[in-house]
Amino acid sequence: TLWATSRRVLGFAPQQLAVLKALAQRVGGLLDRAAGDKEDAIKERVIRELEGISKTQTGEHLGILPADSGFDAVGRCRSMCEVGGDLCELIPLGEGRTLVAVGDACGHSVQAAFVMTAVRSAMRAVIDDGVSNHLDPTDVVARINRALCLVTAGHQFMSCLVGIIDRKRMVFDYANAGHPVPILYRQGSGVALESHGLPLGIMTDATYSSGEVPLRGDDLLVLFSDGVLETMNDEQELFRSEGVMAALSETAIVDPLEEVLGRIWDSCEQHGGGTAQDDRTLLVLRMQQNQNPRRPHHAIVPRKVAISSR
Repeated sequence: TLWATSRRVLGFAPQQLAVLKALAQRVGGLLDRAAGDKEDAIKERVIRELEGISKTQTGEHLGILPADSGFDAVGRCRSMCEVGGDLCELIPLGEGRTLVAVGDACGHSVQAAFVMTAVRSAMRAVIDDGVSNHLDPTDVVARINRALCLVTAGHQFMSCLVGIIDRKRMVFDYANAGHPVPILYRQGSGVALESHGLPLGIMTDATYSSGEVPLRGDDLLVLFSDGVLETMNDEQELFRSEGVMAALSETAIVDPLEEVLGRIWDSCEQHGGGTAQDDRTLLVLRMQQNQNPRRPHHAIVPRKVAISSR
């Protein structure tokens, strides 16, 4: 806004006011353009930074499993924004033991990504600090929870399931911190691995319990975030675990693991019409047959050679 005044009683002539108005409009346009250019530069910088973070700080870090892990795995993460708060990791512990973790931080974008990164860092610190052969899921979850409570506000929390697959004992030992329960699918039927516990980052002294389930060859372990279960269709119906089970029922033991994951993912996408209201993570594991060395059926008796003397 340009205010004009004059000492003269007669004030401004119409031509003078027209010039001033034109000048004000010109200056206003230049200022508006400068402000827009500054905002565009800030947006471009933020987008570049988020794209860089999304490439290095994604929650999906499956890596390469060692030969003695005893299972195959495929996973997929999709964030609503450039960065998200879902976590999906497999960490070899040695001697046929592998840590499996799937989590979902509250909120979206940068705020959720900050919480997820804090949990990832704490998890790595716990693993490096402890003896891998003696790690217990409840201790891992409890220590991550205490660390997260120290660096985040009360409204910044994260659900997380941490489990350890023991190839030698063929068991899955897990602790659940407020995360959707995984599904164990075996020979055409599935069961939810129930467990209870507060999400990480709410109470410093929260305690957690664990569960242990025996595993067999060709068992499927399916883990996911609530972005899969809460996908909603036009009739306001959620995909839920029933949708995961329905997709699993269409698979066969011999189907490649990538196809199993794709069938669940595509079914969820079709249910929601291709739109996502939350970050979405899906992890599918298939146990391998336990190849224990076997003794031969018949003992080999050394042949005796008679030596005659002449």
